[in-house]
Amino acid sequence: MVTPESKPPKRSSQKKDARDAHAAVHRALRTGELVRPRWCDDCGGVEVPSCYIVAHHDDYSRPLDVRWLCLRCHIRAHRPRRGVGSARYARTGTG
Repeated sequence: MVTPESKPPKRSSQKKDARDAHAAVHRALRTGELVRPRWCDDCGGVEVPSCYIVAHHDDYSRPLDVRWLCLRCHIRAHRPRRGVGSARYARTGTG
């Protein structure tokens, strides 16, 4: 039986920090404290209708310290880092 004391919190601290950081960026964009650039900080790609520039947090404890990334680079930033010797990327066969 699950007791109230043994229930995990509804939101983890990291999710709350992420939500708060995203809200801070939206507020800063509305007030002009932050300005969304038209290019990606990683690849230099220019914003076009099919490539929107989004804010990426490397550290949620610094909510306005963001990198502006295109969607492709933003997805790449959230993928888990895999080592060079990762089994998933190991070559098999002769090719």
